Amino acid sequence: MNQQAGESQRHEVELLGFSTVIGLLGIGLSGYSLNNHLAVKATGASGAICNINQTFSCDAVSSSSYSELFGFPVALLGVGFFGALTALALLALFSGKNKSEQIAGIYGLSVIGAVSSVVLGLIAWLGVGAFCLSCIGVYILTFLQLFWALKKKPDVKPELTIKVLFNGLTTAAMVVAMALVGYNFLKPSAKNNPAVESGSEVPLESQILGAKTNSIVVSKSAFSGLGEDYRKGGDEAKVTVTEFSDFECPACGRAEPILREVTAEFGSRILFVFKNYPLDKSCNASMKGDLHKFACQAAIVGRCAGQFGNFWAFHDKAFAEQSNISLANIKAWGKGAGLTEAQMDQCLASSDVLAKVKDDIAQGDQAGVTGTPAIFINGRKYNGAFSAIQLKQAIESELKK
Repeated sequence: MNQQAGESQRHEVELLGFSTVIGLLGIGLSGYSLNNHLAVKATGASGAICNINQTFSCDAVSSSSYSELFGFPVALLGVGFFGALTALALLALFSGKNKSEQIAGIYGLSVIGAVSSVVLGLIAWLGVGAFCLSCIGVYILTFLQLFWALKKKPDVKPELTIKVLFNGLTTAAMVVAMALVGYNFLKPSAKNNPAVESGSEVPLESQILGAKTNSIVVSKSAFSGLGEDYRKGGDEAKVTVTEFSDFECPACGRAEPILREVTAEFGSRILFVFKNYPLDKSCNASMKGDLHKFACQAAIVGRCAGQFGNFWAFHDKAFAEQSNISLANIKAWGKGAGLTEAQMDQCLASSDVLAKVKDDIAQGDQAGVTGTPAIFINGRKYNGAFSAIQLKQAIESELKK
């Protein structure tokens, strides 16, 4: 009997010790994500090592509308969740009082954590179109916690009645609430943030525009260069905004309505230029994998529509139905922009059209484009978040020069 009790206690200690380690690691990863989120909110970009490419970008996730819940960063909820897991495990290890409730709370949190990770992962995939590596680390920790809790369940035999589980989760909820209250007191204040102008959450112009001025050629005639660059606004405008974009890129799709709003507001005071930068190895030599396998075809058909004066009709349709991209749909969008099947086949086979797309890519490479969308204002890289407020401020500062 004593041996059985000793074995049961050993398994309890293993569960609680493992939960403590997972909790501490989770606090660290969630804290890193929270710091990234605050940096992106303050300056538009974090420069974090987890920004690898378009698919794995912490900044893309942090700048999305899904990064906050009821005004609180999702990463903060992660800190609270893992803090609660750690607190329950330590209380059960060293207090002994209400141990059954604390262990039940750990089991409840284990399930909640894994389910939340699945939901957040799907949101990142389907809603944001990008993943953050620290978030993936958090997901892995929650699944490890659930796996270990289920593995130890036959030996620990937790009391999982509704009352005991409720009491355990109530303790966990108190820890999460403490994290939220603490954040309200400690979060950075806009008025104390030197990266934010008075009365605004917009970074200073010197921080959201790169120091280097790149030479980006804008062809304003079908007979210049390798072909005309499709554009809006005034050809003689003081400010030129150039976008390197990819019709299959989810982030480009999210940026499109913001850019449409900005170009409509400034009108002829700026020149907005669209350049192709498909993340597709079939025309972009810097791509090693099939990230966006229809992007080159979409770029070519878009330019084909432009040759007949209908680029923006194709552009708007392609981004509106981006999630359904395929060669068949690209051609359907082309037909909607007034192209015939024969014209599109001719463009897709044309070395001249492909050469212009590749020239756009080469200009992007020379300017330091590593992902899309990439915005340049008078040749300077825009490093701010994709919000209309920040973009407008950067443009206004150039107009005032």
